[in-house]
Amino acid sequence: MSHEQSPSFPSPNEPATPASPGPSTTSDAAQPPEGQPQAVQPPAAQPQAEQSQYSSPAGQQPTSHQQPVYVVKEPTKKGFGVASMVLGICAILFSWTWVFGFILLALAFIFGIISLRRKESPKGFAITGIILGSVAVVIVLFIALIAATALGVLSQM
Repeated sequence: MSHEQSPSFPSPNEPATPASPGPSTTSDAAQPPEGQPQAVQPPAAQPQAEQSQYSSPAGQQPTSHQQPVYVVKEPTKKGFGVASMVLGICAILFSWTWVFGFILLALAFIFGIISLRRKESPKGFAITGIILGSVAVVIVLFIALIAATALGVLSQM
């Protein structure tokens, strides 16, 4: 059985060795003792030409360490669209009670149209509510037709 040599990792107490040995750019006297972290030089100040490509807010002097700018979006308005979709779902679920289903589908249509007229951002909710309201219309009319037929047949007996 041959054992392949796996890469060894230094223990937390051992200093890390460089991946590729090569000529050192610093003298051995400038190296910190083993186990001590090496000091990192801060980057040199950027030339003025590079700083001019970044714009600073009005009235402030550009600095080399500016705070990040966060853009806050306005909350999306989707209340009528969501209401239309929920009412459309309820209209389908309660379409067997054709009076209550008819009221819900009418409200789904109204809220869906209001949402589209106000140009609320996710139009999918309003469109879904209108489509579900349309499906509920078909179901309510079908159930009303069946009920009218059944009542007509029963009254003839």
